Amino acid sequence: MTHIKILRTILFFFLFSTVLSAQQSKRIPGVLHIKFSKQALSEVKNSISLQDIKGKETSNILESNGFKDAQKIFSTFQPQDTLGISRNGTEVRLKDLSRWYRVEVDSKTDILKLTNTLKNNPSVESASPAFAFYPSNTYPNDTYFNYFQWGLYNNNSPGKDIHAVQAWDINKGRNDVKIAVVDGGVDYNHTDLDPVNRTRVIQGIDTGEDDNDPMDDTPEGTETWGNHGTPVAGVIGAITNNNSGVAGIMWNCSIMPVKVANNTPDGVSLDGVLVVRLIGILPMELIGQGVAVLP
Repeated sequence: MTHIKILRTILFFFLFSTVLSAQQSKRIPGVLHIKFSKQALSEVKNSISLQDIKGKETSNILESNGFKDAQKIFSTFQPQDTLGISRNGTEVRLKDLSRWYRVEVDSKTDILKLTNTLKNNPSVESASPAFAFYPSNTYPNDTYFNYFQWGLYNNNSPGKDIHAVQAWDINKGRNDVKIAVVDGGVDYNHTDLDPVNRTRVIQGIDTGEDDNDPMDDTPEGTETWGNHGTPVAGVIGAITNNNSGVAGIMWNCSIMPVKVANNTPDGVSLDGVLVVRLIGILPMELIGQGVAVLP
């Protein structure tokens, strides 16, 4: 059980560091993180003084910079906890976190200079400045984002949304991701979807009208698929933070129109369903409309 807790601690530390790398950060004056060598600390305690550090040079450096306090970062981690057991029963060696300390010195100290000095000391394995991290929460400037896109960010009921602004701090999508919109076509000339060069709305497939042009049949008619695929594409990947229109969930992606319907009430093409199966796309919305997806 102890080893499981240690593994969780290490995993949390790694994931937490990864997430924080995407946040705004500020260096904490007078604070640094130091991993002392085994020779420097004969005993690992939750709090140490300069007298506990065996390396005289290291303790002198810290003292000359106004040493105040040193607290163990991973308070429950002990040197013997580096040996763990994997799920298949084999032994694994874990990183030793027992000698990491949060060290406080004079607030006017040049922390970068101090850490570079300590790194060259045999009593120190690692040293780095300490940072405070603050979520930046990315809010795009699209016209309708704050007023109508409550599913992404809910002004009136915070938290009752998909937490898009927090997710965008970490990832806004990838340019190499292509998302197929299986619907009644997409208006690839829409300026909030494509910069009029087909770099974001790429060449698609049209089996709804068999004319090799997956353009949306707009304006919409009564009980037709017109002007449906374009809004769906916008929800997925509209050009975002451009002072216009709506925000897409993915700021960076490509949209591939797969048109499987025409501008009639019963205009879903079975050929289109076969096509999307062949290219590995599962048309969930069409399933909801009663279209059978072949195994």
